[in-house]
Amino acid sequence: MIDSNLGYKNDELLSAYIQAIHPNAMVSITSISGEILSVNDYFCRATGYSREEVIGSNHKIFQSSYHSKIFFDDIYNIVKSGEIWRGNIKMNAKDGSSFWMDLTISPIKNKESKIIGYLGIHYDVRVQKDIAEKIRASESQLKRIQEDWITTRNLLETILDYMPGPVYSKAKSGEYLFINKEFLNSVKMKVDDPIGKTDYDIFDKETAEALRKNDKEVMEKRVAHEKKEMVPHPDGTVREYESYKFPTFDSYGNVQTLTGISFDITEKQKAVRELQIERSRLIQASKMTSLGEMAGGIAHEINNPLAIIQGYTKRLESLFFDDSTDKAGLAQKLTTDILKAIERTSKIIEGLRSFARDVSDEQFQPVSVRKIIDDTRTLCRSRFLECNVELIIEIEEEYQVYCQEIQISQVLLNLLGNALDATMENPNKKEASVVKVQVNSEKVGGAKYVKIQVIDYGQGFIGEAKERFLEPFFTTKSSGKGTGLGLSISKGLIEKHNGELSIVSDANPTIMGVKIPRYQEGDGILEKGGITYYAK
Repeated sequence: MIDSNLGYKNDELLSAYIQAIHPNAMVSITSISGEILSVNDYFCRATGYSREEVIGSNHKIFQSSYHSKIFFDDIYNIVKSGEIWRGNIKMNAKDGSSFWMDLTISPIKNKESKIIGYLGIHYDVRVQKDIAEKIRASESQLKRIQEDWITTRNLLETILDYMPGPVYSKAKSGEYLFINKEFLNSVKMKVDDPIGKTDYDIFDKETAEALRKNDKEVMEKRVAHEKKEMVPHPDGTVREYESYKFPTFDSYGNVQTLTGISFDITEKQKAVRELQIERSRLIQASKMTSLGEMAGGIAHEINNPLAIIQGYTKRLESLFFDDSTDKAGLAQKLTTDILKAIERTSKIIEGLRSFARDVSDEQFQPVSVRKIIDDTRTLCRSRFLECNVELIIEIEEEYQVYCQEIQISQVLLNLLGNALDATMENPNKKEASVVKVQVNSEKVGGAKYVKIQVIDYGQGFIGEAKERFLEPFFTTKSSGKGTGLGLSISKGLIEKHNGELSIVSDANPTIMGVKIPRYQEGDGILEKGGITYYAK
């Protein structure tokens, strides 16, 4: 019931109006002193209080600490002056929970326009508030994302600007979308700003066509590619670049852009070529050193057949003045021996000529391992005989390797020379009169190798020699007897053949092993990076 203090008649009718104002709105009537006189059913449901608990109490029981005293004082002053106040207010329910309401407070006036109470209508805005909070949170999160993106973009651009080479991104149609500072600094262009331009707008026709061809290949194959590219430089030179290019895709898997990072390798390539020249020079010098070590024996080897030729030629000459001898039979025998001596001398000279020539451009081809060993033995046979060391060759069967023949012979000559030196320096020379070369095959996984082992009974690898024997300029030989380059060069030559040089046994006996992929007719031969591979 409405308190009759308000001065209205038909209090039941007024109460009915209060209930009917809005079924989903909280409605309350308050006296001038702030006492709650009437509330509707929804007010009770929303706050959790019964009508008996509410009637006669003050609105302060619903006030939230969210608002200050000044906030409530302002509301009271506005409605007290006869104005309507409207705004959002946070209220507390009986269970301690809070909720937001859209509140309108209107003064209630009598016939004389005197304020006799206040009508409060509260609409639940919790859903709207939640949405607003979420929107504010989303806006705040979006702002942070935008700030993070700007920071990340600036960081990325700074990193890319300091990359030691041009970085760029192009549209699928070829227009430049992004370039870093190094692109501007290191590339000679026909335009000041390449963004939105294609290679045909920026470079000469030949350069543009080469770059576009590489771009199309990357986009068509849809994978990253490494490309060598020639690009004009501001100083007028044409520089060689190593470019790493990769495509990016849209959400449907279609190529969208192409990105590239290029590094100037002009000086690197120049250094590589100079190293290759120096390496060839060292290999040639190593061969000459090996020949120098065998020179005395080779001279002796050649002198022997020459002496035979000289002696037998004089003997033939004397036959013309000697009537007591069977001239025909003796002449035939002497002639045969002379021809053998000439053949032997020719073989030695041919071996020397082949071994001494520059073979940097020698082609890989199938060669018999037995032939390589026999030709190498010809070069060092006399030195072994002179040192009274027997050279024994044991070949399991006929093998072929796909190789540069002279380079394998150089490795073998170096190993035999080292084995002979080690044998001669061994103070225990009971078993030190033999050096062996054993040849057999080995299968590793699906690959077949020819294994060549050089065996000696010298002192072996002692101390640091086990770890350093392949280091350039490291040698265990006495001064003047070695450069320390033989084994390191040999290792490089064997690795060039996709093989391996290693110590199989460091003493008792010492065994140096060489493994080279075996070649058999029908094998596939692949060239990659200067290394020969074999595929069945």
